[in-house]
Amino acid sequence: MSPASVMGVDPSFRRTGWALLTATPQASLKLESWGVIEPKGQGRAEELISIADQFSHVLRLHNPLVACFELPGLWMNGRISRRSVETMAQARGALLMACGREGVSVAEVEFHRVRSVLLGDHMAGKGQVLDLVRALNLLPKAQGRDLEDSDVVDAVMMGLFYLTETQCASLRLFP
Repeated sequence: MSPASVMGVDPSFRRTGWALLTATPQASLKLESWGVIEPKGQGRAEELISIADQFSHVLRLHNPLVACFELPGLWMNGRISRRSVETMAQARGALLMACGREGVSVAEVEFHRVRSVLLGDHMAGKGQVLDLVRALNLLPKAQGRDLEDSDVVDAVMMGLFYLTETQCASLRLFP
C-alpha cells in the first residue's frame, strides 16, 4: 500500500505556505517537500494568474491525494480590513482553481479546530505550533538548519490535521 500524501496549504495573497506530508501504513510521517508561493506580475489580475500557475505546478510535481486549506476564521473578528478580506478571498480562489485544474481534491478546515485537535487548545500560540512540528521532526530544513517559517509551519499543521483525522486514525503523534 502506498503512503497517503496531503498538501497542507496556508493561503495568503502575498505568501502562501504549502507542505507535502506523507503517512505510511506503519504510521510514520514525513515532510516530503515544502515551499511558498508569492505573486508575480503587474497588477492584481497578473498576480492571481501567477498564484494559480505556481500552485498548479506544485500540484503537478507532487500529485497529492488532497490539498487541505486553512479557512479564514475566528482570527479575522473585525480587525481585518475589507481589502485584506477581499485579497485573501481572491488568492484562495486562485489556489482552489489550481486544485480543480489539476484534479486534486480539497478539504478546508478552520485553524482553531486544527489547534484544538492537535494541541488540545484552540487558542494555542505560534510557539506551541512550532514546538509540535519540531517534536514530530516535521520542521522544514534549509541549508542544514531548521527553518521556522510560520507560513510553511502552518501548512504542515494543516496536512498533519488531515492525515490524523481522515487517513490514519491510528497515527500516533507521540510515543
